Amino acid sequence: TNYVGGISGSTNKNSKILRNTNRGQINYHVNATRNGDDNGRLSYIGGITSCGRGEVSDNANYGSIYSTSSAKMIYIGGIVGIAASDAPVIIKNNTNDKDVVLESTGKGRYIYMGGLLGIDNYEAAAVVRDFSEDTGSILGTIRCNNCEAKAEATYTYVAIGGYIGRTAGDSNVTIKGANEGANIELDMSNATLTASQLSLGGVVGEAEGALAITDCESVNTIHIEASSSIASGIKLMSIGGIVGLVGNGATLTNLTNKGLISWNGTNKKSNGKPVYTGGIVGHIKEGNTTITNCHNKAEFILWAYNNNVYSAASLANHSGGIIGCYGWATTEGTITISNCSQEGNLWTSRGSLGGIAGYVRNATIENCSYWDGN
Repeated sequence: TNYVGGISGSTNKNSKILRNTNRGQINYHVNATRNGDDNGRLSYIGGITSCGRGEVSDNANYGSIYSTSSAKMIYIGGIVGIAASDAPVIIKNNTNDKDVVLESTGKGRYIYMGGLLGIDNYEAAAVVRDFSEDTGSILGTIRCNNCEAKAEATYTYVAIGGYIGRTAGDSNVTIKGANEGANIELDMSNATLTASQLSLGGVVGEAEGALAITDCESVNTIHIEASSSIASGIKLMSIGGIVGLVGNGATLTNLTNKGLISWNGTNKKSNGKPVYTGGIVGHIKEGNTTITNCHNKAEFILWAYNNNVYSAASLANHSGGIIGCYGWATTEGTITISNCSQEGNLWTSRGSLGGIAGYVRNATIENCSYWDGN
C-alpha cells in the first residue's frame, strides 16, 4: 500500500492537518509487481494528505496531481485521497485549485476520484458533510484518460465526483451546501474502458448506500470523449449533474445544476451497454426516494449509442432532465418527484427520454415542468 500527500503521507485518527498550503505537483507512477490477480498496489493520493483521520481543515492545494498507475485500487482527491473507516473525519474550509489527472497504464479494479475527496470510507454511523458555510472552494478539472479497469468482473468500479468520488457502505450520508465543484472529463476514445460500473456526478460520483443532498448548486461540467471505432465496455454507466449513482434510496432537496453534460463522438455501434443520464441524478437503484425543488438549468448532449432497443428496462439508455432511471425490474421502494423543473434542450440517442424522468418505477411526479427555452 502506498500513501502520497502534498503535506502528509498518512496520519492516525488523533491527528489534525490544519492551515497548510501545497504548491508542489504530485507525480505518481506505479508498475504492477505482484503476480496473479492482485495487479500491483493499493494507492491513496491527496493534494494535502492521502489518508484523512481526525481533522483536515483550512488547507489549500495549488499543486496538480498526475498519476500513471497500474494499481489494483487507486483513490485520488484534490485534498484527501480517502477518509478512513476507523473514525469520523472532519473535513472543512479546504481549497483545491488544480487538476487531478489519471492516465491508467494497467487494469485496475477500483478507481475513485474527487475534487475534494476520493472516497468517504467511514461506515459505522451516519456521516454529515456540511459545506454551507465553507470558506474553501473546489475548482480545477478531474481527468480520467483511457482509464482501463479490469474486465467486467463482479467488483469493478469507477466513480468520479466534483467533490467526492464515492461514499462507501450502508451508512446514511448527508451533504449540504456543496457548490461549484471540479469539472469532470472522461476520455475513452483511444482504448476500451471495461468496467462493471462507472458513475460520474457533479458533487458525488457514487453513493453505495443511502444519500441525502440539500442546498447545492453545481456549475461544473461533465464531458465524455468517445470514438465510433471503439465500443464501450462499461456494463452500467450513470451520469448526473449532482450525483451519478445512488445504491439505496435518496433524499434530494433544493438542488440546482447549471453545468453542461456533453458527449463528443458516438461509440461503436456494436455497443450494447446502457447509459443513465439525469440533470440532477443519473440512476437510483432502489429504496424510497424523494426529489423536491430540484432544477436543471443546463442542456445535456448524450450521443451514447446503445445497440439494445427498448426491449428491457435495464438494458436501454434512459435520460431525463431530473433523473435518468429509478429502479430495476424487481425494485422495491417508491419515488416521488415534486416541484422540479428542466430548462433547456435534452439530446440523446435511443432508449427513453423525458423532460423530468427517463424511466421510473412506482413513481409519483407532480407540479413539475419542462421548458426548452423557446
